[in-house]
Amino acid sequence: MKGRILLIGTDLAWCEALTIDLRNGDWEVVYGTLKADSQKGGWQVVHDAQKPGAKNKAANTSGANHKRSRTATDSEAKNELFAAAVIAAFGNHSNDSAVAAINAAKVLRGTWKTIPLLFDVSVPDYPLTAFTLQAPPARIVSRERSDSIVVILEALVRRQTSSIRHRPPRFAAFEISCDIASVSFAATLDSDADTVGPFSLPWIHNRRLKEIDEQYKQFRLYNHGKTGRELSADWSTKLKDTGSQLCTAIGLDEGAQAAVLAAYVSKLHELRHVHFRFNLPNDGMVHIPFELVWDNYRAMHLRELAPIARRLVLDDRQIVGKPSHRLVRKGSYSKVLFISSPAHGSLYIQGLRFGESETFKAAKLEFIQQELDQLKKIRADAKLPEPKELLLSENEKQIDLVLKTLAKKQWDIVHFAGHSVCANDGEVFLLLPGPQGPVPLRMQDFARAAQEGGARLVVLSSCEGTSPDAVFRLAQAGVAAVIGFRWEVEDAEAAEFSLYLYEALAANEPIGRAFHHAVKHLKANHIRSPTFASPMLIVQDEVWAKPTASGRRGAKNVVSRESQKVIDGESVGAG
Repeated sequence: MKGRILLIGTDLAWCEALTIDLRNGDWEVVYGTLKADSQKGGWQVVHDAQKPGAKNKAANTSGANHKRSRTATDSEAKNELFAAAVIAAFGNHSNDSAVAAINAAKVLRGTWKTIPLLFDVSVPDYPLTAFTLQAPPARIVSRERSDSIVVILEALVRRQTSSIRHRPPRFAAFEISCDIASVSFAATLDSDADTVGPFSLPWIHNRRLKEIDEQYKQFRLYNHGKTGRELSADWSTKLKDTGSQLCTAIGLDEGAQAAVLAAYVSKLHELRHVHFRFNLPNDGMVHIPFELVWDNYRAMHLRELAPIARRLVLDDRQIVGKPSHRLVRKGSYSKVLFISSPAHGSLYIQGLRFGESETFKAAKLEFIQQELDQLKKIRADAKLPEPKELLLSENEKQIDLVLKTLAKKQWDIVHFAGHSVCANDGEVFLLLPGPQGPVPLRMQDFARAAQEGGARLVVLSSCEGTSPDAVFRLAQAGVAAVIGFRWEVEDAEAAEFSLYLYEALAANEPIGRAFHHAVKHLKANHIRSPTFASPMLIVQDEVWAKPTASGRRGAKNVVSRESQKVIDGESVGAG
């Protein structure tokens, strides 16, 4: 026998199924129940060899001979050695099953201070999850099969006997998976071997999420009318209200996810080291601005406090390319292609409309050169190779030039600075200069060429560059990571965002922290501007939060005084 396992639960079917698999795994099984201690007050765990509900004639005549409880002497209790305990806590938030499970665990730990505890629950709540994280070795499982529970239990027992010393944690990652039918989350702390979850969350807000998705299909930060461009009224209140509803819907302010987050922040000391990623299907909820989740307790958009990204979950039939898995070169992203596209004028595409008009008017952009100059300086200060510029003009076949340049070399970063536009049907175009005005480049063509060139990161410093169709096309083509703006943004603020992004990347920060560094500074510098709400980070890679060996927790500020004067100036157009 490998050892003795104590099962505590009143569900006979659960006990029988788990007993069969434990015994098949060469474990001895003992059954226990939680009862009130009438003599000392509080609780005691009473255990014997019979299943709950089984007839126990001996117990009626001589309970002391067949049961061992915490009321026994210390020496007797400690001689009852158990390899681990499995405690069932089935039910919902309205009953006290989780409280009873915690009480049973406290009784056991009062006698056996390091006994591994495995809780099997219907839905993990805040108190039980918090207790589990604060009292290792312990773990929660939810809706697992009995044979899977045995595998998890044995791993927990092995960890309890291991002498491995863990280094201090550097980061944590939350993977939140959403679709029309369910929401679940899994969380990982890099110093822990096990992932918390995945746990399904109570799904009572699906109708509201569908409504939000519909609302944001046509939402714009700026409205274009006869009087010109105007910022949407009450945009800040709308985004906050939407973010608050999202916080409740995904369980970030209560339940197991809130308990895990609190524990991870305590270990990491700062929330900015916790990474969040929303995993979404392409056929639903892609218009919902999950990146604008409002933290109801901290009274801020979560993106101001921590890195947030999304990943598009694609069907194999939708994929046309796979992400490049080239090794990261020493010294951050080495090869950078900067595409300068100073297109302006009126765009007309037969059969398409842009808002209320058949044409899109692209204003002249004044900050593209400043954006490039500052990028050169940041990389020079960090002793990184200078970016290669592709300056587009009105006299050449620009689409062929862009696609050939993208595909013929291995680029680490492809940066597009210019205009992009989302038509009413959702299709996104990058605008290139042409003899008769802007020339539209389809996002799917750009995406395929970038993937052929092995781009590991595409940065779209342009308006509406990460609208849902663009995100789908880039993910479909196999581009591993994309940064861009969901809505229309100010030219100068888009350039400023790029500066902060690249200074963090030059400091060898992982992409999530670099993105957060830029969002945070953009919000701090422009507290009345909505631009901070627009940046999006899309990461298809499995591993995206892990720092590089030489990465730092805080990026050095390498923005020059000259460029800061540009940052502080007024914007003259939108991207």
